Amino acid sequence: MRDVALLGTRLVVGSYLAVHGAQKLFGAFGGPGLDKTGAGFHRIGLRPGKHMAAAAGITELGGGVLTAAGIADPAGPLAIMGAMTVAATTHRAKGPLNARGGFELPLTNLATAATLAAVGPGKFRIGPSLPRPLALAAVLEELGGTRLADGDRSGAEDAFDRVLRICVDAGAARDAARARKRLRELGIRRRVQALDRPKLGWESLTDAELAVARLAAAGCTNRGIADRLFVSPHTVNTHLRHVFDKLDIRSRVDLTRVVEHHP
Repeated sequence: MRDVALLGTRLVVGSYLAVHGAQKLFGAFGGPGLDKTGAGFHRIGLRPGKHMAAAAGITELGGGVLTAAGIADPAGPLAIMGAMTVAATTHRAKGPLNARGGFELPLTNLATAATLAAVGPGKFRIGPSLPRPLALAAVLEELGGTRLADGDRSGAEDAFDRVLRICVDAGAARDAARARKRLRELGIRRRVQALDRPKLGWESLTDAELAVARLAAAGCTNRGIADRLFVSPHTVNTHLRHVFDKLDIRSRVDLTRVVEHHP
């Protein structure tokens, strides 16, 4: 029942948001198209109007499709959250009710997308989710951007700091570099030694990869490792692939030999 409810929620929210994006971008489904939408955005203070309209349309269309399909979760719900945060803020002066042009609808979409991002897409989905640590980092990065837009620099700094730590632990150098860039924009510089680690060999393994490697060498299955580390089997597969590439090995037998030399 839970998975059916999540599927229904994803299809409704994702499909409507994708339609709204197509209306803005292409004039599909009786929509105004990019030029008219851009002019409307300009009138309400979102400038340059056409660029902002294009960004909103792409975010809604892409986020809606990803949400409905359940691909790369939580990327879709996060995209919707970003678009709806801007929409709710824009309509804030008109109050909470849609009848007066307020933020009722974008706030409802925002709350629904946030719930989907938190609980996941359920089992009825077309593609895999993002690795859980990176999914959490994506949520925190979105939170940091929202806090910054609201003038909460301290809250944004805390969120981006957590993103940086998660990405470093996961070995996601590009995501970590992006988090450092966001912090630098706030006037904060973070030196992270782990980002300068060797590219190959035992010393190149991240903490997460080391944990997976040791459990795999001890004979644990991918499912067993996932249960022990509270991550998904997909994340375990990704870490093992990185371990094999960095150590230039091809089997778990080879991995066991390497681990035995690094107690």
